[in-house]
Amino acid sequence: ECRKAAETSPQHRQRLFEAVEKAKCELSSTQTTSIELPFFLQTESGPKHLQLPITRTELEEATRELAARCITPLEKALADSK
Repeated sequence: ECRKAAETSPQHRQRLFEAVEKAKCELSSTQTTSIELPFFLQTESGPKHLQLPITRTELEEATRELAARCITPLEKALADSK
């Protein structure tokens, strides 16, 4: 349910983005943290809270492909700036 909300709602996506950004900063000085969003989703049975523990390794694995895709454009930009 939380994934669907994040994919379809700009407000949910923004809250998730901010929580992930905070977790990324925390992981620069520690090995584990938790992404926590109280009242992330309202359902018929009541509010749903998002709590997801994450390690530095998991974050690096999740972003590895994105980082790799950025290398070529970054190298081109650096070369063009010379």
